[in-house]
Amino acid sequence: MAHRDREEGVDACWCVVDVDSHATLDRAIALAYSAGVKIAISNPCFEIWLLWHYDEHAAHTRGDSLRQILRGHGHRDKALPPSFPFGNYQAACGRAERTAPECAPGIRGPNPSSSVSALATYLVEASGTHPPRT
Repeated sequence: MAHRDREEGVDACWCVVDVDSHATLDRAIALAYSAGVKIAISNPCFEIWLLWHYDEHAAHTRGDSLRQILRGHGHRDKALPPSFPFGNYQAACGRAERTAPECAPGIRGPNPSSSVSALATYLVEASGTHPPRT
């Protein structure tokens, strides 16, 4: 991250992206790295991270299939339902890590994978509301 950002009180900068059919993902990863931006990548899409708040899912999948499964949990379009289990983030982190242990920020993991767990952990630890994960 640029020195100027630290002076302005920026602790970290994250970019959250889907693999889907991202034609310039490798370039985006390289640009983010060179700018000091952490990049959380979900493959095939962010919906895998949402699903891991409810259930295990380790099989190769498509975005439309994930959205269909999430409809069964009350999801409609891009809006989270009022009942979304935010408190299950540690379970979601565990599921993400078991499914693709090699996945880390800036790494395009296999399908399915997501490094949004690193962002979630960062935010929780930075907020001081929960002890750091071990």
